[in-house]
Amino acid sequence: MIDKEKVKKHFSRGAKNYDVHAHLHRRIIHDLLALLPNTKPVNIADLGCGTGLLTEEIRKKYPRARIVGVDLAPGMIEVAKTKVLGAEFMEFDVEDLPFERSSFDLLVSSSSFQWMDTEKVIKEAGRVLKSGGQLVFSTFGEGTLKELESLGFRIHKLPSLEEWRKQLSKRFASVELESRTFREFFQSAKQLTDFLKIIGARGAFEEGEIRPIDRLKFLSLRQTNGFIATFNVIYGKASTLHLSAPRMVQG
Repeated sequence: MIDKEKVKKHFSRGAKNYDVHAHLHRRIIHDLLALLPNTKPVNIADLGCGTGLLTEEIRKKYPRARIVGVDLAPGMIEVAKTKVLGAEFMEFDVEDLPFERSSFDLLVSSSSFQWMDTEKVIKEAGRVLKSGGQLVFSTFGEGTLKELESLGFRIHKLPSLEEWRKQLSKRFASVELESRTFREFFQSAKQLTDFLKIIGARGAFEEGEIRPIDRLKFLSLRQTNGFIATFNVIYGKASTLHLSAPRMVQG
């Protein structure tokens, strides 16, 4: 179970350094932008907006839309407010949004849903989206950080692409999913765990779970010439209305 207070604390603490180290997250956002609709949504919410990296790009793509960024961590919200002009930011849990039913045309999210209860997030997204609205997101999936797991760390369990498909299909009429694998180079396993701590993603692993023999192996990797870490990213697009649904024509 995800400890929300720890997530809130860790990401607030990492907010000031997040953008400097978020190279992978920027690549994911770049990919996500290609999935956005070419329509002109009026009301957009960025769920788990963090420091506003995605919000900033959404602002550029849809300059006339009302854009609201929502995040649990107050530190992240404070950074986003200073960076993204013309958007609103609110400190709330995405699993319990403060919006009325059918409030948004488009919901976006990047690299945030892995910290939330999948079923609750999908339920809330379906509730606040208008008929014909879309949810476009990316999240880390099963297999992420498997190299750390092989060293004896306990890795935060992440849903697979098929689990996402199953949950989304309960509430959305049209679901499109794909996964992409990124392999990031670090000087050592220690540099990877330090990186996760710096950006606030401390909850992705539990260091206390390392077995004594694996701890020696981990410490020996501090001085290695390289350590490759896998990040499995799921991209999704879900609509509250079938994209191929017939239109009613008056006349």
